[in-house]
Amino acid sequence: MTRYSVSAPHKLLLSGAYTVLDGHPALGLAVEPRMHLALDTASNEPWPRDNPFAEAVRSVMREEAHRLGVLELPHSLGFSTHTEMPVHGWGVGSSAAFVTCLTHACSLAMGLSLDPTAIFALARRAHRLAQQEQGSGLDIAACTFGGLIGANNAHTASTPHIHLLEWPEEIGVLLIR
Repeated sequence: MTRYSVSAPHKLLLSGAYTVLDGHPALGLAVEPRMHLALDTASNEPWPRDNPFAEAVRSVMREEAHRLGVLELPHSLGFSTHTEMPVHGWGVGSSAAFVTCLTHACSLAMGLSLDPTAIFALARRAHRLAQQEQGSGLDIAACTFGGLIGANNAHTASTPHIHLLEWPEEIGVLLIR
């Protein structure tokens, strides 16, 4: 059995949460706690067919395997996730962190060494697929690249313009549910 462990931050949308879908600029910020995901290539656990995000990642990674001419994911895969503290219902983008982590771990299991830009593109495709082609990708960008992210042209199926910005060190972030 081979285990691939990855992690990604969650995100906050600081501005433009819905207007970004109409073509306006938006800001997102990667925040703690991180989501940790472990993917086991010889698990006895069935792939969760009732999880649309997991199914979308598997579909996108299958297409990527065909495109690159590499081996597809093994049929016996299992994964587990955890965070240092519960974040369900906080609005910090658990689905984006999950899709980013699962995409990264699956790429490693396929023998691919992808840079963050490639992981972002695949994770964004999977996230949009799971959400019936909705979403700007700003949340995936924050989970993939970390830090403060600006996005423009995020209202179409084409790749949004992502800008890595500087967060002022003297300004802290405190999440209060």
